[in-house]
Amino acid sequence: MLLALFSLALGLRLLGLAWGAPERVDMHPDEHQLVVDIAMKIDRSHLDLHYPGYPSFFYYLIAGSMGILHRAGLMMEPWQPYIIARLISALCGAATCLVAFFIAEKAGARLLGAALAGLWVAILPVHVWESHVAVTDVLMTFWISVALLLALRLLDSDRMRDYALTGAAAGLAVGAKYTALLVLAAPVAAMLLARRPWRPLLRGLAVTAAGAVLCCFLVTPFSFLEPETTVAGIRHEYEHVHGSHLGFSIAAPGWQYHRYVYQLAAAFPFSFGIALYGLSLAAVARAAWRRRPAELVLLAFAALYFAVTGSWSFTPLRYYLPIEIAILPVAALEQERWLTKPRPHRWPLPPLIVAGALAYTLIFTYQTTARYTNDTRIQAAHWCNRLLPKHSRVAILGFQPYHARLSRDVYIVHQFEDIHVASPHLFADYDLVQLSSLNYDRAYRDQLPLAAAYDLVRHGAQGYRLVSRFTASFLNQDHYRKLDPMFAGYFLSPTIELYTSKERLPRLEQLARDAGLPPLRATLGGARGAAP
Repeated sequence: MLLALFSLALGLRLLGLAWGAPERVDMHPDEHQLVVDIAMKIDRSHLDLHYPGYPSFFYYLIAGSMGILHRAGLMMEPWQPYIIARLISALCGAATCLVAFFIAEKAGARLLGAALAGLWVAILPVHVWESHVAVTDVLMTFWISVALLLALRLLDSDRMRDYALTGAAAGLAVGAKYTALLVLAAPVAAMLLARRPWRPLLRGLAVTAAGAVLCCFLVTPFSFLEPETTVAGIRHEYEHVHGSHLGFSIAAPGWQYHRYVYQLAAAFPFSFGIALYGLSLAAVARAAWRRRPAELVLLAFAALYFAVTGSWSFTPLRYYLPIEIAILPVAALEQERWLTKPRPHRWPLPPLIVAGALAYTLIFTYQTTARYTNDTRIQAAHWCNRLLPKHSRVAILGFQPYHARLSRDVYIVHQFEDIHVASPHLFADYDLVQLSSLNYDRAYRDQLPLAAAYDLVRHGAQGYRLVSRFTASFLNQDHYRKLDPMFAGYFLSPTIELYTSKERLPRLEQLARDAGLPPLRATLGGARGAAP
């Protein structure tokens, strides 16, 4: 059972793991700028990250793995560190499903409930997606799940070893990301629910804290050795998550763009997939009503983490991974009760509901994850390379990592800020103008004046025609787009649109015929914020 769960989880997380390599590995800006570039500067004589925003555990794992492979002669290419870093995330992500199995088992589940907990984590869409990316959240979530498992042992164990191990797991989680400090709510809740006398309680808290500090120091020592820098970094991150980020914060008009409402009505439905979210929400509500101690420990942590992260205005989906990992074992326990409850007549509805949620989630997770195997930005770059002769002129509108990247040694490529879309005369001398949904959907989402300028270009009012479009669809994409337009291409396979002027269109059509490409679309754009 465990081998099957791990194999499924790892298989989904390895699907398209090398996305972008070897051509380009900068398509996820956080992975490129905030993790791998910094990890590659670490060596035995320079262990300090000089980057106070994050602790160093993940960076040390990447740098250590690269060092071992380099000595073995297996690290020769500049893109390989990205694959190593992603593989660490993938392995931690797959291992988390096994921890979820044991969490459910420790909470009182039999084989069915434990297997459901492991299965739901194995196929959890957002966890699979983020396990493809070298960011700190998946490693943190793994150690949070271990800390939750060990915290459940404190309900019926007063051994110092269990306190120390729980603290150690929490410390390793904090060593991956400071937000994990909130997991200490779980052992505190377990000790309180166990109703121990205050002296053993204080002793247990002290041992837990000592284990956390020790292990955290081992994996991120400079967080302790340079306290002023650490505090400054935490303060900076605090301001960062409470700031406004175009397209990725709740500073947008709409009923769902409010603190806590956004998470419940948009982020969670997309992160779980609507079927698993609905099933989990019903199960967790029932479990909270029953108030069993083990489930209360998990829900206490999830509630605290939700209270903190839900108050932030910055809303990347990966911020909520620990909440989802904590509640899925609780949901699985309740689902096991539904499926095994004796009934006077055979009633197939509960197994049909669970089976339907499983089928939907598998399809949704596979279709959304398969986009890693052939990102639209790579497709668009290959198409341009086949179509355009040397020294062709290409204009890129918006943040470059969101677009197909063309060689500046072959083409004349100029990047313009989004605001220049309102001045289309600037692109009159360009053979192609490239737009990305990760840019224009931000304008539509936040209802910026810039949206009207995008409409003029995309609808042909400025004399431009859409000649090619690269997109990646998935199950119920339009439904999730209504929750948040950014979900349609969330850092992965955004829609890439290539336009040209009416005057240059005949030349491009001839180039397409000469290159053996399908006829150019030469159409106008479509509805506002939608696919042409």
